[in-house]
Amino acid sequence: MLQSKVRSGARRSLVIGTAVGLLAIGLASPVSSHPLIGDGTENGPVPYVQDVQPAWKLKLLSITEKQLNGTVQPADVLTWNRIVSAHGAPPTRKVRPGRHPMALIEANDLPQTQRPQKDGSWCGPAAAQSVVLSWNSIYPATYTTTSNWDPDLGLSLTQGHLATDTYTSANNGGTVFAQGDMKRALNRWIFNGYQYYVNYSPSSGSDLKTHVMTDINSNAMVPANTRESKGVNEPHYNGHPSVLIGHWVTVRGFENTGATLHLQDPAANAGHDVLDSTWDDVQPYFKMSPGTLYMYLTNEFTRGIEW
Repeated sequence: MLQSKVRSGARRSLVIGTAVGLLAIGLASPVSSHPLIGDGTENGPVPYVQDVQPAWKLKLLSITEKQLNGTVQPADVLTWNRIVSAHGAPPTRKVRPGRHPMALIEANDLPQTQRPQKDGSWCGPAAAQSVVLSWNSIYPATYTTTSNWDPDLGLSLTQGHLATDTYTSANNGGTVFAQGDMKRALNRWIFNGYQYYVNYSPSSGSDLKTHVMTDINSNAMVPANTRESKGVNEPHYNGHPSVLIGHWVTVRGFENTGATLHLQDPAANAGHDVLDSTWDDVQPYFKMSPGTLYMYLTNEFTRGIEW
């Protein structure tokens, strides 16, 4: 019933699993008490080549590492402000030159923008919608909610529009990390094709934490692609039922200097016409450590984040 379709033109060498939207399949109705969550892995992993990480992002990452180590210098602060201003929009909180910035990164949150998914396989469009809303909330004059990729069409910010092949391709069964569906959607909708977001598969919880903090401190919300295995003895998060789940969530902030992440879950409040009552305990906003999120990013097949 589910297919993992690799679209032409994708570069491949490293085997990394896919994950698509949260998909509930029923025999007699669109909602099942035991949903199968399709992420393509029933047919095996999809080969994947990790994106080349832009030099400007790596420079920001190195400054975050200096902040965490307490070795940041005034010149680093100037570099941070210059890079963030050049890519996207100026940060809402710039660090003063010559001042130690650690206090600014102990805790930081972007706006709460969770939106419930409107279809069982639309966790990707719902997560993308949350990211667009975050950019618009911070920079309303620069980033509108309508698509910048199709300005003549005036596409409004709906999950239905985001689910098309132009954006997440969720209408084909889900939003596939390995095929770049989420980054394509965000880069087209928000940035008119400019490659702001790139796929990244962290190497550890600590590596994930540094990447998330770098993005949050430059006002970029982080979509994350997770997998939960079927079974009552298998770990699940945020009230998810004990079934196979491939899912998109968004990281909107952190506390305890990155030791705790703040996330948004599009499965929350989706309604029983989308997900059955086994999903009723899912919360729209929840917390998780970087190490735990890393575990879900690498469960059976590696996935990752858009940063």
